[in-house]
Amino acid sequence: MKINRKIILYSSLLGLLISGIFVFNLGKNYQKNLPIIEVKSLKDLAYNVDKENGYKIYIKENGKLEPYFVVKRDYLKQKNVLLLREFLLNNPIKYSVEAEILDYSQSFVDEYLNDEFNSRFSQELLEQIEKTFLPLLSKEESLRPDPEKFIQRKFFSLSKDEVFFRQTNEYLKFEEPLYFFGEKENKYRSASFATEMNDSWWLRSALIEETILPQFVDIKGNLKTGRFNSTAYLRPAFCLPPFLRIEKQVLDGKEIYVLSDFE
Repeated sequence: MKINRKIILYSSLLGLLISGIFVFNLGKNYQKNLPIIEVKSLKDLAYNVDKENGYKIYIKENGKLEPYFVVKRDYLKQKNVLLLREFLLNNPIKYSVEAEILDYSQSFVDEYLNDEFNSRFSQELLEQIEKTFLPLLSKEESLRPDPEKFIQRKFFSLSKDEVFFRQTNEYLKFEEPLYFFGEKENKYRSASFATEMNDSWWLRSALIEETILPQFVDIKGNLKTGRFNSTAYLRPAFCLPPFLRIEKQVLDGKEIYVLSDFE
């Protein structure tokens, strides 16, 4: 009788095990067969929404499609999608020729992005690119950003705290780390040209001592500090409305996403 009970017990356990394996495999197959959510608008590609869609959009510059990372759906809580150029611009730029500039808004970086780089885009797309309010830290403010002192820009560089997860001073109120870059690695911080050769790129942040000491990301993706006349490259960022329609196209044999209504 005891033997029969043991047999019944072992049989029950074996049955449960087999059932569990069956349910597990059924679940795996169900997940594999789940329909892929259709990507309809730019916000659906954002890194912080769904990494499975590749978080990359191709946008025309001077008639040629260039890849941009779709970094965040709601940048600086201004309800627009943040885009970051994958590749560096080819032309190196000095931060300034004057040691006594007061902030980023007086730099060659800011000037070039909004006076020259913008000419690469169609007028139709430029009208869609939103001006972003960016907190401004200047020499006059002794490292304490004024909550009422912002600049409005269509094109800009990212900040140190966004790229390196180093929240300091009063910036906690205005900026957030971008999880696109990862907390403990150089993922996407180091940047290259389309030729795959890496180089450094300017941030909009600076150390402020007797003069402005601009900061940049070096060739290995590390944070560095330069001088006002140091030279680095640009990795432009800008924002577009979240509900712009996107569609798939084929480029060099691979599927990509592009903006539907802009040629």
